[in-house]
Amino acid sequence: MMVAVGLAGVNQGAFCKNQKVWTTYSPDGQVTTLVASNNDTGNQQTVYTYGTTLTDSAIASSQLLRSVRYPDSDGTGGDVVTYSYNRQGQPR
Repeated sequence: MMVAVGLAGVNQGAFCKNQKVWTTYSPDGQVTTLVASNNDTGNQQTVYTYGTTLTDSAIASSQLLRSVRYPDSDGTGGDVVTYSYNRQGQPR
């Protein structure tokens, strides 16, 4: 499912003119991608990956956020932040 979202609460002046954001969701309702339309740099995509295993966390769950890949900021293909959790599902 892809949804176009407005920029609520943001000054809609010249800076925000004609900007669009698309969000896709997993069947569980989790955000999986966020794409910001940008005429100057092209579309910028952030990807959210869910599902932990006992290899990368102390708990295996399909509901927990495993990583976020942000748009490329340094020319290496993207910046990735990974997450791991304890047995209670708390970030560690």
